[in-house]
Amino acid sequence: MRTKKLYIAMVLGTIASFGYSQNEVDALRYSQTFFGGSARYIGMGGAFGAIGADISTISTNPAGLGRFSQNQATFTMGNIATNSSTNFSGTTTSSNGNRVRLDNIGIVFSSNREPKGKGWRNTQFTLAYNRLADFSSNRFYTGENYNSLLDVFAGQGNGISPEFIFDFMPFTTALAWDNYALDDFNDGFGNVFYAPRLTTGNMLHERSIVTRGGISEYSMAFSGNYLNTWYIGGSLNIQNTRYFENYSHTERLLDPDGEDRYFEDVFGVSLRSFTYDWEQISKGTGVNLKLGAIYAPIDDFRVGLAFHTPTVLRFNDTYRAGLNATHETEYWETPSNDEPQGRFSYRFANPLRVIGSVGYVFMKRLAINVDAELSNYGWGNYRNANDPLMQTNWINENQMVKNVYRSTVNLRMGAEFALTPYLLVRGGFAYYPSAFDKTINNQGGNHYFYSGGLGYRFSRLFIDLGYRYHQTTIDYYAFNPNDISNLALINENKHHIVMTIGIRF
Repeated sequence: MRTKKLYIAMVLGTIASFGYSQNEVDALRYSQTFFGGSARYIGMGGAFGAIGADISTISTNPAGLGRFSQNQATFTMGNIATNSSTNFSGTTTSSNGNRVRLDNIGIVFSSNREPKGKGWRNTQFTLAYNRLADFSSNRFYTGENYNSLLDVFAGQGNGISPEFIFDFMPFTTALAWDNYALDDFNDGFGNVFYAPRLTTGNMLHERSIVTRGGISEYSMAFSGNYLNTWYIGGSLNIQNTRYFENYSHTERLLDPDGEDRYFEDVFGVSLRSFTYDWEQISKGTGVNLKLGAIYAPIDDFRVGLAFHTPTVLRFNDTYRAGLNATHETEYWETPSNDEPQGRFSYRFANPLRVIGSVGYVFMKRLAINVDAELSNYGWGNYRNANDPLMQTNWINENQMVKNVYRSTVNLRMGAEFALTPYLLVRGGFAYYPSAFDKTINNQGGNHYFYSGGLGYRFSRLFIDLGYRYHQTTIDYYAFNPNDISNLALINENKHHIVMTIGIRF
């Protein structure tokens, strides 16, 4: 290697200069939650804003808890299988993954207030955990492309002397330069430039992206039933976000004997292939408040309204990167104990939400509910954490969030039908439109959910099964989103099966 040892980088306020800063992609990830929880809730597409009487309504409209007249405890486990199909440069590849997880656990304590309640029939105190979003995926693509990740690394290092490249670009340019994938030169006027050791022609790109984690919520709620006409509730929620990403990017030169890609008379082009590895771990915790009400002018018809405050999350991110390069006669690799590592702390406030709901119960056998959820993803906002060593200016990042994203109305619809007093069937549909502004050339981002389920009621025990199919498309750019040839179009399907066991007491 060109140096005896790479420096270990502590990422402070200059994180943006490393090329891996918090950006609009992270902002959407931490702002967009879907629906999750009990099997009954999932089976009806998360549409419970006016119907209520399910513990998972604590995550959408806590007033729905006011429909409980008995104590209840639930436990829900689920399995999620992911299938991804990716097209890159005309080549289609597929990959699969599978995860088992806890989706919901909670308990409702209901107190009878009659006849001393002065109109209050029941009040409830609820503790619950619900899974709101899942980040699990296994994606892979391969294909030929003229562009190279080394072009990006070279551009990031231009103007920086190799003497200081480890201080300013430890995760990118420094790694490539240290393993002879990049060379530096001086134009004679004191300007430093970097160039890849590549020939002209296409490279074979391969990228594997593995992500894990999700958004979970721990909730405590108070609710009540007033004259079987008004149901109100509020919940204090601790939101827990975990995101783990590891990708490995490999490029192999298809024509190693072609003309030099850059500066033929200056550098040799010994490089034959390289692999770049990146790992990110993000952990955030924040608090929000949810308030809701349901009005039932008649018992069969109900309307609901809920308001969610923004969640201000404090994140601690850690990073690691490595690179190896195979040359014509040599192999260079960054030793694991010399790989650059970084950490950064910051805060992020996701946008508020307003949810309107309409529900109808027909002859106490058929229940139908529709939820409309309004949220403006452009209101996501980065802020500094309370750490004087990790301060930065978030003007550009926050402006980018405002420019890229828009407000959307997410729709959830669900129905439940009692075949017998003990056996119930459910179905649901949800549509979350793309959060991208219509002026942005991004074809991905729409989310479609199709769900169904069964439930069986014993005297005190009940068992529910739920299934949810989630389909979406993603425009993924490994680098330089301004060049369409770098686009990998991902079609992703998730199959989520859950089972809830509950007891009334």
